[in-house]
Amino acid sequence: MKITRRHLRKIIKEAIDQQSYDLGREDAMAGIEPQLPDPDYMMGYNDVLIDSGQPPAEPPQDGPGTP
Repeated sequence: MKITRRHLRKIIKEAIDQQSYDLGREDAMAGIEPQLPDPDYMMGYNDVLIDSGQPPAEPPQDGPGTP
């Protein structure tokens, strides 16, 4: 089976998106404030909050490492 460059890029993007989602879920379960404004991260973060009956969180305004 031949994999095209386009298909490979799609596979890589999906893997990265899944990692962001999982990180957001882990942070929410640990009680850590949202760290990244990434949409996939926030989706994972808010899925945990919603499942536990809490309101969804807003993404952070400043990225990590911003003074």
